[in-house]
Amino acid sequence: MRILLLNKFTAPDPAPTSRLLGELGEGLRARGWEVISRSAGGSYRQGTGSGGWRRWAKEARAHWRLLLEGLTAPRPDVILCLSDPPGLVFTAALLSRIRRVPLAHWVMDVYPQIAAALGEVTTTNPAYRLLHHAVRVGYSRCQVIGCLDMDMAKALSLTGDKKLLLTPPWPPTSIMQGLDDEIVPRAAVGGAAKPFTWLYSGNLGRAHDFETLLEAQRILEVEGHPASLIFQGRGPQLEQAKKQAALLGLKDCQWLDYVQDELLLVSLLTADVVVATQKPETQGLLWPSKLAVLKHLGCPLLWIGPPDGDIARMLRHECPQAAIFVPGDASGVAAWLKQRITDSCLAPSSKNNFPRMRERLAHDQSLAVDAWHQRLNSLVCEHRLPS
Repeated sequence: MRILLLNKFTAPDPAPTSRLLGELGEGLRARGWEVISRSAGGSYRQGTGSGGWRRWAKEARAHWRLLLEGLTAPRPDVILCLSDPPGLVFTAALLSRIRRVPLAHWVMDVYPQIAAALGEVTTTNPAYRLLHHAVRVGYSRCQVIGCLDMDMAKALSLTGDKKLLLTPPWPPTSIMQGLDDEIVPRAAVGGAAKPFTWLYSGNLGRAHDFETLLEAQRILEVEGHPASLIFQGRGPQLEQAKKQAALLGLKDCQWLDYVQDELLLVSLLTADVVVATQKPETQGLLWPSKLAVLKHLGCPLLWIGPPDGDIARMLRHECPQAAIFVPGDASGVAAWLKQRITDSCLAPSSKNNFPRMRERLAHDQSLAVDAWHQRLNSLVCEHRLPS
């Protein structure tokens, strides 16, 4: 069987969705599928560039390129698309209709609702209404819709729908490259010798809360607690976060670039606390991809986001070392970090069970790929049956 995978970015681009789709493709190949991947070109880490009509024009070009790529690719038995560029499910639905093959959609971001939730567009905007209608048409054409959690399924009104497939993201296997079973030495990220570090690693997008982190760091510095807040990566809010840190007069805030995959786990494991955030208004509209890695580290994890959503429930169940705070509760975060600073003085072991971690990461990936394989195989077989 042959599958056509569509996304704005494809491997080897470092975009989280590109990695997921690439590893799904590898898993399907291992199960006997022929896999064709098509992208719109460009690079994830180049960012989106200008906003306004230039952004719309860029996204329109991406749709046009993906449409042409889909039309000229060998005829597949099924098409699977992700969410980027916004409204890709509509373009994929058009392709599936022209090529007369079933369509599956794996939702990574719920467009255009996420743009409205972040205040980038109003729901009365003609462009919003057009995109919303196009996406709904695309959904109606899908035979399978994959969601990252039940919050997303609820946002799309898919609970109980036979189209629904729940498939959370998994960490990229490339992050385990170069690691062995030796002890990882405790050292501050970036080489600065700090007694305590807490780390936000990854894309600092508009759906993520940096204000609470900076205010908590301000409290720690005012009270004289030795702690360094580190941002590792880039993103649309990076410059704004730097300006806010300067306004707050922070002296112990570091700004680092992305790290290579083979160094990611080392950078995470040498921090005393790892951080993930999400603005409450985006609950069910996306899933912070870094959590797929952080939940397996076995070190203190700070979640600043919706306290009653599926992510928080998952962390309470799978990560006893996780602390959950609502955005804005900087004093609560600072109090929790003060306790972690005290605990770090007890010199916790830096030895990590990498074989066990590899096993957990591989298990997450295998479960998700098996789920997609079974569903897609059934979908193709049903489509081949005579009417």
